Amino acid sequence: MEEHNHPAPEEGPEEYQPSLMASRVPIPKLFQSVEKEGLFTECIQCGGNLLDSGRQYVIEKVFRGTEPIIELAMCLNCRDDSGECMSEESAEAMQTFFESRASFSDRLYQLLLRRQADSEQESIDDWVDQCLFSGQPRSEMREFQVVALCSGGEIIRDFFPIMISGEIMDEIAEVLSEQTKGWMDDFIETNFGMPPEFCEPPGFRPVLI
Repeated sequence: MEEHNHPAPEEGPEEYQPSLMASRVPIPKLFQSVEKEGLFTECIQCGGNLLDSGRQYVIEKVFRGTEPIIELAMCLNCRDDSGECMSEESAEAMQTFFESRASFSDRLYQLLLRRQADSEQESIDDWVDQCLFSGQPRSEMREFQVVALCSGGEIIRDFFPIMISGEIMDEIAEVLSEQTKGWMDDFIETNFGMPPEFCEPPGFRPVLI
């Protein structure tokens, strides 16, 4: 997660610097907007153009069954600004959660092995077919979340994209402060018209990564 928050003077956060293993592929349907029936074109926060500006951005989608209940795209500048709304306690807790439960180097190594055996060179299945933390197959999940780093009309395949199960999303929510959970609830209700009680059936809470 640290790669998304490198500060840079005036222009905002620097772009994510991919590893030597990184590659780019066209954004598949899983990461396209159902509402827009195609690629995301605007940042949900600033309204800036995402496809022609050349800047990097994040796509997040939360699914219940096969239906996305939340979908958004946000440029890294706005992502950095939104991160300031998260309490210091929550930021540290999320970083600790990721570092203790997912290894950047191990993930890249396993993906490299799988890519060498995979003829579908433009597929992202290897990245999102299992929960990053638990290894549970996406096909077995009722709720899950996918997150991708993109540039223009392409996904940057590196550590991201990732998929997280509903159970893990709930675990992440448990380590967040009440201040941060309140901000996330407000963000979801403001942008998607979904009150917290809709977002929080037992064992499930959407979390902005």
